[in-house]
Amino acid sequence: MSGSQYSPIRTATSSAWWRQYRPEWIARELRRWFVDAVAAGNTRGVTDFLGAIEVRHGSEDPDTRNVVEVSFMEDLLVLPDANERAAIDVLHRRAGPRTLAGLIAARTYLHPPGDEPRPAS
Repeated sequence: MSGSQYSPIRTATSSAWWRQYRPEWIARELRRWFVDAVAAGNTRGVTDFLGAIEVRHGSEDPDTRNVVEVSFMEDLLVLPDANERAAIDVLHRRAGPRTLAGLIAARTYLHPPGDEPRPAS
């Protein structure tokens, strides 16, 4: 499936699906898809993704929240390349309140005030 038709966040709608896969794999897939959608200018895909992520932030299922609140954010923020930085900017500007709070918390945790930028490996 092409990037404009495939949305892993829509596919992953049940708690059972989350538990079938390692959260790290899901986070990498979500990051890759989001970054690719931003880079391709897929406005509808980005909007749908951000809406779905916002809903998942409010999930009562701790595994679902962990994937979006911790794994996805950390995977996106650890050592971002240029495309990931563009995606972070879009996330910062367009995210819903729960997603934005998660972004700020993850960024503060990974890069506390006064922390020097980490070199790319």
